[in-house]
Amino acid sequence: CFLFMGSSLGNFDDGEVDALFCRVGAWIAGGRGRLWLGLDSPHSPAKSAHRIGRAYNDEEGWTAAFTLNALSHVNDITGTDFDTADWRHVAEYDA
Repeated sequence: CFLFMGSSLGNFDDGEVDALFCRVGAWIAGGRGRLWLGLDSPHSPAKSAHRIGRAYNDEEGWTAAFTLNALSHVNDITGTDFDTADWRHVAEYDA
């Protein structure tokens, strides 16, 4: 199963996005999995770059906690043992 939090798709050029989905599609077509894809809409007058930036850097730290918790799960699932205390959440939005 692939879980791709798709907001970062905007960081890829069209060819990279195409290659990513071709690889994932081939995996899925072989009956080996599913894709869960989360996307965000681009900024607009109703959804400013400032507002998007605040969402990924919320004052309460929910997004950072979610991201860092995901690393703990990666450790559990893959049997790795990297120290999550060595990681920090950095969210930058380049409109």
